[in-house]
Amino acid sequence: MLSTQLSDRFEQSTDRRWSELEHLLRQLSRVVILTHKNPDGDAVGSALGMMRILNKAGHHRVSVIIPDSSPAFLRWLPGYSSILVYERNPESAEKELTSAELVIMVDFNDPERLGTEIQTLLEKIAKPSVLIDHHPGGTGFARYNFSFPQFGSTAELIYEILKRLRLIDLLDTDSATCLLTGIITDTLGFKVSSSSPALFRTVADLLEYGVKIDEIFNRVYNQFSAERLRFTGYCLSEKMVILPDLQTAYIWLTKEEMNRFSHQKGDTEGLVNYPLSIAGISIAVLFTEQDDHIKLSLRSKGDLPVNELASKYFKGGGHLNAAGGKSYRSMKETLAYFEKILKEFLNQPKLPPDNEK
Repeated sequence: MLSTQLSDRFEQSTDRRWSELEHLLRQLSRVVILTHKNPDGDAVGSALGMMRILNKAGHHRVSVIIPDSSPAFLRWLPGYSSILVYERNPESAEKELTSAELVIMVDFNDPERLGTEIQTLLEKIAKPSVLIDHHPGGTGFARYNFSFPQFGSTAELIYEILKRLRLIDLLDTDSATCLLTGIITDTLGFKVSSSSPALFRTVADLLEYGVKIDEIFNRVYNQFSAERLRFTGYCLSEKMVILPDLQTAYIWLTKEEMNRFSHQKGDTEGLVNYPLSIAGISIAVLFTEQDDHIKLSLRSKGDLPVNELASKYFKGGGHLNAAGGKSYRSMKETLAYFEKILKEFLNQPKLPPDNEK
């Protein structure tokens, strides 16, 4: 039996906000759903799940636009073939956005995550906008903001929103598959942000729609190329640095090294988690060289807030145990700076996590 009871995690939200959202969805029939650059499983799963629900609710046109392509292991998701990738077809994407009556943005809390082109276009066309997100902080840039950091994923949040808006009866196998994929990938297969019993009630509900969870795990985690496995082995044997006194391990990769292994988007997905399996390691970081910066992916165990580390030192942010950031130093300078500030960070008093469970 589905657990249709509304989550108490919405208690700080007002009835007026929900009625405004209901009104928007009832009155406006041309909707574009946007998500962030380098879209992950939560971003793509949330967008596709919501698209299918809104289409079934009677909207005449609902489309999903992503700034750039997603990893290959997500392209099997129901409805993926309908997605517009901005970097491949900017004219069509801009036409969709210009003709939209409502823009719904999912799984990010800063418009910079859209990229300069889309951000500039949104500011120019000034459409009514809704933000649905679960990341702490953010700029509150949308006209209507539904940000709830107490949820482990945006996909889980969208499921609760569907119940709140009395749209839950429109769920089917395809939309439930998309949402469950978002939950699984953003919780790293239920390894983080998974302490809430409500999360597993949501998972149980989604399985009632005929979702095959084994197939999701197989498609997301068991479809790697041989070259990717060799790449992973190289990273762990040649590029992992362990700092036992700081309970930290990191992996660093140059563009040349990634190209040597025919790196594809998504090949570094999950790589940052491997060092956390080492006894005594509580912080893991992956440094990857990009065209104009060094990208950081940070993970931690327990109450070590890597989101604070990312925001204070690396122009980033995220969750208590999973965050991202950037450095505009060289790789050598970035690694030296990281080791220097890490000692300071680990010795400072820890702030209580912001609405994280």
